[in-house]
Amino acid sequence: MESHAKKLATILRKRSVRALEVARKDVKQEHLQSEQAKNALALYTKDWCNIIHPGLISLAGEATDADSGAVLRAQTAMLFLTAAFDIHDDIIDRSSVKNGKPTVFGKFGTDIALLVGNAFLVKGFTSLISLEEFIPMEKTKRIFLVAKEAFFKIGDAHALEISIRNQKEVSLDKYWNVVNMKSQGLQADAKIGALLSMTTEGNVEAMAAYGQAIGELEILRDDFIDIYDPEELHSRIGTEWPPLPILYAFQDKKMRSRIQEMIHEGMSKKETNLVVDCIMESREVHQLVQEMRKIMDNANKAVNTLPNSEAKQTMLDLAQIMLEDLDE
Repeated sequence: MESHAKKLATILRKRSVRALEVARKDVKQEHLQSEQAKNALALYTKDWCNIIHPGLISLAGEATDADSGAVLRAQTAMLFLTAAFDIHDDIIDRSSVKNGKPTVFGKFGTDIALLVGNAFLVKGFTSLISLEEFIPMEKTKRIFLVAKEAFFKIGDAHALEISIRNQKEVSLDKYWNVVNMKSQGLQADAKIGALLSMTTEGNVEAMAAYGQAIGELEILRDDFIDIYDPEELHSRIGTEWPPLPILYAFQDKKMRSRIQEMIHEGMSKKETNLVVDCIMESREVHQLVQEMRKIMDNANKAVNTLPNSEAKQTMLDLAQIMLEDLDE
């Protein structure tokens, strides 16, 4: 039987498929003389499967009765902008492969990846400005500022990561600060979705609070997922920030020594599972899960201010699955 999480992913995918089609078509219509640039764009858009950003805009827009044309335009704009940051992040992280497939950076190198990322940035902000075809100019300007502020925060968060990468000690406060800043992207999605409608300012802020909470939960859940992957776990500890569950477990000095002795390059799946068991048994990690539950409660509280609808229920479900299998 299909899990609840897979069902919800299917719903988000259905809410995103049209925007992805439009975005791909838009990219193909660009007249480029550089074969490398055309091929790089084709590589990225071939397996384009971003469903959380357009899906959240769709949910927030439907929950507040936004115009469908405006929602589609905003979805494509955020797809372009998030693609730009995705490609630029691969350059910074030197990520040549993702999910078993070459990245734009991995196949075409830094220069082409940088230029393609810049092209997506231009397309994204141009699409946002064109929202004036559907909504008043003043509201379009506000949406533009929401997106600008969000992506400045996200960029700042990545800069902070770079500045303290490989530090021997990473404080929980620093990590949580970066989580908060990175979550501005989903906060912007939900807020923009609501701004596309004629809803109240209270509902706009409620959607922003919901998006922020979902963003934080998504990052934290990804951190839990990373500790189950031997290569990712070793990479995160060796060259990046350790996943937050490990930082919490490391608060116990005995637990820290135990975990550090168990982690090594070329770990088997069985060895990784032993590390995961050790981490999940930690009292401090249980506290982290409780913090995530509080964030989920904040998301639910924000959504519950809206009238009942299918979109509202889906948003409640989305918050719930972020803790699936973590708080058993």
